[in-house]
Amino acid sequence: MSEGGVVFLTVLFFLFFASLFFLYLEQRRSRKHRLLMRLKVQSGQGSGRRLEVLGGGLRRFLERFINIGWFEALILAADVNISIEKFLIITLSMGVVFLLPCLFAATNIFVMAFFAGVGMSCPALYLVYLRRKREEALLKQLPDAIDMIIRALRAGQSVDRALRDVGGHLSPPMGPEIRAIYDGIAMGLPFETAIRNFEAGFPRLSDVKILCTAFIVQRETGGNLTGVLEGLSKAIRERLKLRMQVRAMTAEGRATALVIGLIPVVFALVTWLLSPGYINMLLHASLGRKILLIALSLDVLGLYLMKKLVRVEI
Repeated sequence: MSEGGVVFLTVLFFLFFASLFFLYLEQRRSRKHRLLMRLKVQSGQGSGRRLEVLGGGLRRFLERFINIGWFEALILAADVNISIEKFLIITLSMGVVFLLPCLFAATNIFVMAFFAGVGMSCPALYLVYLRRKREEALLKQLPDAIDMIIRALRAGQSVDRALRDVGGHLSPPMGPEIRAIYDGIAMGLPFETAIRNFEAGFPRLSDVKILCTAFIVQRETGGNLTGVLEGLSKAIRERLKLRMQVRAMTAEGRATALVIGLIPVVFALVTWLLSPGYINMLLHASLGRKILLIALSLDVLGLYLMKKLVRVEI
């Protein structure tokens, strides 16, 4: 292994074990905090504060290199019960897992960095996938939720009671989100704050922003809320219908992009099974590893560009 590869691997393992150490400190602080709250031991409050300062210092250190707030918002939008510390540890672990097989096949520092980067990006990509699925499910439920609110308002119920009834009848993700608005109001939060918390969970959905704005404006200035909600429900249904039509029309382009992107990978696997010598040249020769890295990068770039070409925003 080259000297650069040894240094890169050493740094990666150091970050991995450092993350385990800070996770241990976080769990220890949590256990101590619960114990002190239960026993009300005044003398132990100083150590708890020191551990909290250590956690804050670690956060400030990490924010110099990565956007911690973006990852926290992603975890919230994906509705995954995991802390940011555990997420970072999983990210580093995936980088190590993808890096270890590469050590036996190639020693080039760029190849190692490429595979480590792919592994470390997998947890974030999975959260992005969960966020998109959750947003799609909420958009499908949103017109029905608005219609239920309209019926409750026309029956003479208040907005707060209508939110409670709708939240209790709808399935996730819409039901718990609406219920959380009512629970926040019941616990003493201002109506606007409770609505804004719901909006913050889905920052990419313009329909949610319009719905929250309609509730806030009606609460502050009054007006025909049922009429606004009826128009919003109709617009969302038409947009969902148009989106399904667009997906059907672009299905051929998306399938073509996937097939074209997989052809080099499948061809390389078949060649490796039939004539391993050709692929071994790419793995062991210095020039071959550079060509392989460039080919993989261009393949990923081509898949991304073709996906953007067939994607239509509605």
